[in-house]
Amino acid sequence: MSGLATRIATAMALGAVVVVALLGGSVWASRALLTVFFVAGALEWSGFVGARRLGARLAYVLVLAAVAWCARAMLAGTADFERLMNVAALWWLIALLWVGLAPGRVNAAGAAVAGMLALVPTWVSLLRVVEDIPRGGQWALFIMTLAFGTDIGAFFAGRAYGRIKLAPRVSPAKTWEGVIGGLLLATALGVGG
Repeated sequence: MSGLATRIATAMALGAVVVVALLGGSVWASRALLTVFFVAGALEWSGFVGARRLGARLAYVLVLAAVAWCARAMLAGTADFERLMNVAALWWLIALLWVGLAPGRVNAAGAAVAGMLALVPTWVSLLRVVEDIPRGGQWALFIMTLAFGTDIGAFFAGRAYGRIKLAPRVSPAKTWEGVIGGLLLATALGVGG
């Protein structure tokens, strides 16, 4: 089996697990799935921080997990949660400007904080969707489908048509054609969903 075929088969198997966990009706299964994704994201982000040894990587994951747990407990009220979402939106704007204007200016501490600001609000908000919104599992699946669809569309469009580099100093393989492909697939999924 080729590398691409293996990726597709793995994605389909994991996709089935995601669908069952989010639509199976159990809030606990949804929480567990979202927590596994959070931990996997934190473990991957620990590489951006520069952690090479497993102990350092796990320490970063544990710190993020503690921050996420505290954030979830402290932001139970609606107003507090809205403030978290505003901070997260502001962070994404700052991150966009950072990548565009100063892509080479990142150190381990900056990368660590960036990971916290990206992963913690995502986990807290997806848990909130699953726990507090009617048919929350369906909404969480919709949100994740848009995110995965954007990634898939960007991958295949960038691979097929990619010529113009998006941010070569940050991620040399990313292209504007990939961005457009990701947006088109996410739009199609959003309209079709």
